[in-house]
Amino acid sequence: MNNYFWLVLSLVWLGLIIYTSFSNPLIEDNAEPWFKHRDQHGHCVFYALLSLFLSKTFTQEIITQNPLFSRAKVSLIFGFLIGLGQYFFTYDHYVTFLDVLANAHGIVLMVVMIYFYPKLYRFNIKTLICV
Repeated sequence: MNNYFWLVLSLVWLGLIIYTSFSNPLIEDNAEPWFKHRDQHGHCVFYALLSLFLSKTFTQEIITQNPLFSRAKVSLIFGFLIGLGQYFFTYDHYVTFLDVLANAHGIVLMVVMIYFYPKLYRFNIKTLICV
């Protein structure tokens, strides 16, 4: 029997990203942010974790030829679709170039971290990159 822990965690994380992307913020418009660019930092962290979870899913539960780059593509496509959804289906959220850049930064950061420190994330480097 297969254990689909990473797949379920990836789907829950995707749902959390969707929820936070389309929900109304509880912060008042005139409130001061905790720190500058906190929205972009959030995008970076959310998509870095999404990339990690998808990497684990693709290497352990859904066996793919090149899981490191497959999940990067899936994460980028997902971020693009969320941006389109925000543009067409919400009136109080919008996507900026900095949001897209922060998504890509989180994804690339996790690719680099997993590539250079595979033992830290319990990956076998031979299974990550099959050319």
